[in-house]
Amino acid sequence: MKTKVLIAVLFALIGGSCYFSYQQFVTLQKSETELAALREERDRLQQQATAAAGEIAGKVQQLAGLEQKSRELDAARAALSGGAAISILESAVKGAKAPAAELYLAIGAVRLVANGSADKEVAAAYERALQIANWPSSMKVACAAQAGIAAAGGTIEMSAECGRVQAAAVQPGAAAAEPAVSADEARAGAPPR
Repeated sequence: MKTKVLIAVLFALIGGSCYFSYQQFVTLQKSETELAALREERDRLQQQATAAAGEIAGKVQQLAGLEQKSRELDAARAALSGGAAISILESAVKGAKAPAAELYLAIGAVRLVANGSADKEVAAAYERALQIANWPSSMKVACAAQAGIAAAGGTIEMSAECGRVQAAAVQPGAAAAEPAVSADEARAGAPPR
């Protein structure tokens, strides 16, 4: 009888240890799955952090460029704030029999830099330049006038040609690759393509 009890206790201990081992195995498997998920999440977050760091570095460079442009604009605004340059340009317009559109562009640009877009004469100068600009021969002047009106807060629809002219101004190689008019056509008085 003692042996039967001893065998029953032994089987109970073996069964209990097997159950405990199985529970440990299941817990280990679950922990390994969670650990793998956490590693994947860590890798994903590291990739996002690396991408964000690269984006921040790009934004810092852009900010440095904008700070330089801001300093340049402040210096130009300080130099032009006296109004002498505007008066010189306006007297040149008054003294000319047929003032060129470029003079009005210059007046608009100087007023925009010196006084900002709140100056109502800015839009008027650009609009006058747009009115007297000869569209086929001076597309850049007309486009500059349209851009000036937009910068002054005016509502204007930019022409499709101006988009090409501005793109060529940003990428000088593009303008050289496809001239609007060849030299021979320009001498013959041909309009731009």
